[in-house]
Amino acid sequence: MMLIDNDKMAALEKDFNTHPKGIGLPGFIFLMSYAIEHTPLQKYELVQGLIKLFKDIDINGDQQLE
Repeated sequence: MMLIDNDKMAALEKDFNTHPKGIGLPGFIFLMSYAIEHTPLQKYELVQGLIKLFKDIDINGDQQLE
């Protein structure tokens, strides 16, 4: 199971707050793959899930998460 611990969650929130205009898909994948514990074998599944999550969260379709 892939989880985010509290320390990484706080760091993730800080990173998101440094992008006031939003964060794009590559940045989202980079930040989240650092924050979510995973094995090398889970990397592909994680990235595919993050792409889907990004698309689900990006309601206005501007390719940025605000």
